[in-house]
Amino acid sequence: MFHIEYNEVLAILGVMERTLDEMNDSLETFAVATATYNANMQDATATEATNIVLSLRSEIVSMKELIEQSNRKLREGTVGLKQIEDRVSDGGLQV
Repeated sequence: MFHIEYNEVLAILGVMERTLDEMNDSLETFAVATATYNANMQDATATEATNIVLSLRSEIVSMKELIEQSNRKLREGTVGLKQIEDRVSDGGLQV
């Protein structure tokens, strides 16, 4: 029985790790994009500046959606780990 819980924990932790890796990669990409937008704003005309702001807004919306999705996955993982902990504890084993 403990072997099953161990495999479940590994699977959940794997999903959580991949989620955090994806989030980290996206944050790095966002930081580069923001720096690029900032550099482009220095010499931008009013029209170019408007387009840059709209593009940045789109990046922010995408990042917000990714963060919300990642938070859901991490919450699900936390709930799953807690359920496994409860099952193991109920079976007389301590985690």
